[in-house]
Amino acid sequence: GSAATTDAFCDALRVASQLSGVKAVDVIINMHGADGKLFFSDGGSNGTPVSTVQNKLMALGIQNKLRMAYNTSCYGSSHAAALCAGGFNAAIGSRRVNANSASEYPLLLSLWIGGLNLSSALAAAQAGVLREPADAVARQIGFSDVDSYKTITGNQYLTVESAG
Repeated sequence: GSAATTDAFCDALRVASQLSGVKAVDVIINMHGADGKLFFSDGGSNGTPVSTVQNKLMALGIQNKLRMAYNTSCYGSSHAAALCAGGFNAAIGSRRVNANSASEYPLLLSLWIGGLNLSSALAAAQAGVLREPADAVARQIGFSDVDSYKTITGNQYLTVESAG
């Protein structure tokens, strides 16, 4: 809703990074996205350029705490470089329209929490047998630019035990 602004996102990261005992902050971005844009409420119907998000992240001065950004929005791979430049060690995102979150999201996080590095956890969670049916259904209902395949920008070998 209207509270989902870039400033609110950044404030939440800042607060989380300052909590006692927090060594690293991971974020899961669940919102609409387009090529190079995220749809925070303050970006209106045109979206917020990821360069704006990058600049606001950099201004926080918490780069030593930001670890992983898992982005379920469409075109998440186009956001990844800005998220990493803003301070995250790694960012995961889809190449185009993302349709496989229901199967990938819980499996990726479970495998990562279980000790696998990001690359290994993502490879298993987005295996073709899981990803391709979701993409096929999305195509059948009219999404011509669906491609849920995710890439990792930054340190693909992060584990849940890695520091921020």
